Amino acid sequence: MSTFAFRVELQRDLEPLQALLRWAVEKWWNSPMSPWWDADAKMTLKPNTLTLEEVWWLFDQMADAHVAAERWP
Repeated sequence: MSTFAFRVELQRDLEPLQALLRWAVEKWWNSPMSPWWDADAKMTLKPNTLTLEEVWWLFDQMADAHVAAERWP
């Protein structure tokens, strides 16, 4: 299993990602959402589902997923 961490701006930005990836995600975690700053999120993928590059590609295809799609060094 692989765990990926990312950020989202709002709860409404996380919900479409959760819906899109529900088939591949074993577990979700997110910090408390605030109307004033970004929140941290993590997902643990089921084995043999998606690679990090595939997750980024999916995030890039979605509206309002630009924060989640940011690549961190």
